[in-house]
Amino acid sequence: MVGFLERTHRDRRLTAATDTLVAIVRRQMITLALIAVLVGLGFRWVLTVRTDLGPADLKRFESQSGIDLPDAYGDMPFFLLWTRGDGQAHVTLAADLDLHGPSQRLLLPSYRYTRVGYAWLGRIFALGQITWVPVGLMLVNLAALAGIGAMAGRLTYRFGDRGYLILINPGLYVGFATDTAEPLGVFLLMLALFAGSVWLAAMASAVLGTVRPSFGLGLPARERNLGVIIGSIVGGAALIRLIALLSIDDNTMPIETLVVPFTGYLNVFKSEAASVALGAAMLLVAAVATAVVGGTRRTGAIRFAWLANAFSLICLGSFVLNDPFNWTRAAAVLPVLWALPVRRAGNNNAQSS
Repeated sequence: MVGFLERTHRDRRLTAATDTLVAIVRRQMITLALIAVLVGLGFRWVLTVRTDLGPADLKRFESQSGIDLPDAYGDMPFFLLWTRGDGQAHVTLAADLDLHGPSQRLLLPSYRYTRVGYAWLGRIFALGQITWVPVGLMLVNLAALAGIGAMAGRLTYRFGDRGYLILINPGLYVGFATDTAEPLGVFLLMLALFAGSVWLAAMASAVLGTVRPSFGLGLPARERNLGVIIGSIVGGAALIRLIALLSIDDNTMPIETLVVPFTGYLNVFKSEAASVALGAAMLLVAAVATAVVGGTRRTGAIRFAWLANAFSLICLGSFVLNDPFNWTRAAAVLPVLWALPVRRAGNNNAQSS
């Protein structure tokens, strides 16, 4: 009888401790989700206040894309008071799902279409209404920021303070402020990496293939069930490429987003202002450091993820590097990889990531 009472008391203490731990982790997840959302909204507000999103921006976008947006969306498309830059291309794709309208006249429409999954979700969040598409796109990324914050809260319990690196990621907030696909892409990447179910990870990576296929270079950091995960993202990416091939007739020459390693950086150092060159130099340092750590202190497929992402950044062209918004978005995967614990190559007793 005494033994039974002792076991019962011990079980109750373990249950209480588990409940307390769950409450702490849940509170951490909610807190970081709110922080990510508030930082995103704050940055968006600052950027909107400092940017002319009225008729002048409309004229610039039309001159670059060749699209007569007033004919497509009315005399004063209100999304220009809401969305800037590349986000306007996502609005165009979301509003023109059958690709028979202004999408065909975007700059590099087939390249833009590689992120069309984000536009599709934006249309769903807009309840199918074209005029609500800018709001729908923002809500997609707002939900993604909340999801990233919540997952970062769990990772801080699992891996320690390095989990906070995920939220110190300018690519998230730039993407949110400009209505581009990076917050959703990072959320899907994290879901694919850390989901307990291989089928959930496969679904996330398949959607990632329609949202930000290049972020798939981070997927090998999962290691387990890698064939299913990689096959899923390839399937998603192949689907949108096939649709683009059948439906879009490119009317512009491709831009050099990737070039011979270091060439883009040298061009920026030679021709751009000191502030732009400094930003590119910071990215180059981050890429080289990632390559060194990935090559010397990681093992197996995780090493490939670090090296592949570092190499892709080293090969960025000046078209990307001369705009800080572009390269911060391109580098948005790195903090996710950095949040994983470092394991020395050859040390089988180190903590698994």
